[in-house]
Amino acid sequence: METTVDINALRNELAREILETDDLGLLERIRERLDQKKGQVLTLEKSEAKANKRDLKPYTMAEIRSWLREAEEEKAAGIPGTPWREMMAEIKEEFPWLGRSRSSQEVG
Repeated sequence: METTVDINALRNELAREILETDDLGLLERIRERLDQKKGQVLTLEKSEAKANKRDLKPYTMAEIRSWLREAEEEKAAGIPGTPWREMMAEIKEEFPWLGRSRSSQEVG
């Protein structure tokens, strides 16, 4: 697994090499490749968002109230709930894009 330190070191190394080159053809090829990769990432993110949007339906107030009632009944009966950390781990596993934020990527 790459860490922020590894990523930053590689960025710095590449930046130095790019700044030192006088080969216009090489720089143009690097630019083209970066643009291709950015396009691939954006296309993937858009298709994921589109697929997810298609499956979403708003919950009704009746559904939400029934979940709350059920939770309150379980609590009154002494049935333990799911610990927060366990629930968050399940959510991140099922919906990995929810765990991706700029700040969490920088922390490593």
